[in-house]
Amino acid sequence: MWVLQSGEPKHLVYDSTGDDEDVEDPFALGCNGVVEVWVERLLPDDAAMTFAAGCLRERQSGSPAATVPCSG
Repeated sequence: MWVLQSGEPKHLVYDSTGDDEDVEDPFALGCNGVVEVWVERLLPDDAAMTFAAGCLRERQSGSPAATVPCSG
């Protein structure tokens, strides 16, 4: 809910490479790997929402993309 509250995007990392059998993993990735996710709030008038609505209306698939800043 922090994205909804702050409006700031967040980079999340889910790492299932550890061997912590005693720790309950709420995500249970099952891939023994790392998944990185960029989460941001979308509003009804955002370009991504307009794109998604158009795809749904036309019954077409689509892949919106975002440029994510990185360092290094």
